[in-house]
Amino acid sequence: MLGIDDEGRRADRIVRKLLRKYPLSFIYRLFREKKVLVDGSAVQPDDRCRSGQKLIILTEIAKVQSSAEHMPLRQQSRDEQKVEDPPRIIWESDHLVAVHKPWGMLTHDGPHSLDSFISNLLRDALAPSVSFRPGPLHRLDRNTSGIVMFSKSRIGADSFSKALRERKIGKLYLAVVRGAVHDEQHFDDLLVRDHVQRRSTVLQHAEPPIRPQHEQVRKASMHMFRLATSGAMSLVAVDLQSGLTHQIRVQMAAHGLPLAGDAKYGGGSPPPGLRRYLLHAYSLIFKEEMTCVDRLLIEDEPEKLILDWIFDCFDIDREMLRKRMYELAKTIARQVHD
Repeated sequence: MLGIDDEGRRADRIVRKLLRKYPLSFIYRLFREKKVLVDGSAVQPDDRCRSGQKLIILTEIAKVQSSAEHMPLRQQSRDEQKVEDPPRIIWESDHLVAVHKPWGMLTHDGPHSLDSFISNLLRDALAPSVSFRPGPLHRLDRNTSGIVMFSKSRIGADSFSKALRERKIGKLYLAVVRGAVHDEQHFDDLLVRDHVQRRSTVLQHAEPPIRPQHEQVRKASMHMFRLATSGAMSLVAVDLQSGLTHQIRVQMAAHGLPLAGDAKYGGGSPPPGLRRYLLHAYSLIFKEEMTCVDRLLIEDEPEKLILDWIFDCFDIDREMLRKRMYELAKTIARQVHD
């Protein structure tokens, strides 16, 4: 049975979601052979479906009747989590849910990912749908912790994704870098992503503009704010303005401030008391009101062990950190109107 999140969707989009492991040639052959039925009648790929209709797909392998029970959700209980800092819900509405992603957990892909965890957590709380399932609307690298926004409905997914594309949502990160930072800095670079080596680099002007096919060049922008400095390390906040893979790590390293402990990009071994580099997605900043969000700022502090380490190493306490991050978030929020 089709649900509210299937309302108005093309039949082929619904079938492609349901049979995501099948090739497109197979799916469209089902339509040509009139094996996709809605309320008992064969439909065309571009026919629009309605909530409450019954969709049946007759495959050559089996007869698949689409219903909420047949949604291919990956399951994972809290007991299966193998991380010291478990995921938790930070904020929730009818259409979106903001989740704390721990360090070491994949955002998606695999039975132990945050995607799998949230799908299992929400599976009994959402309206049944064939073509929609909750999922992350952006991602964090495995070794980055912090806020990830998930959709709970098609409305939430569409509105948040649209706001991201239009740069109406800001992202503020917390990081520890090697080097003494004395003031705020802005970085604009061209980043080259090597999909074979799984590594990003800053493009130097002397390098040839034509790149191999497996490399992708994109513009990267970010603004860095100093929070505190202790010897050869600094605690900084980063306003990420483009959100490319490894962007903060590679841009900071290219400008002489690699993340402390990020060996891949020249940051050496982790500082004493840490087992890894520190990069945390602290805030999501909504630069204007959204229908699906009842606030303009969602924040997520790092886990207690990380906070205690920060307060031991730098001349800053929890109240000072919160106040400074809040002030920066307000500054970023005003930028859309400039």
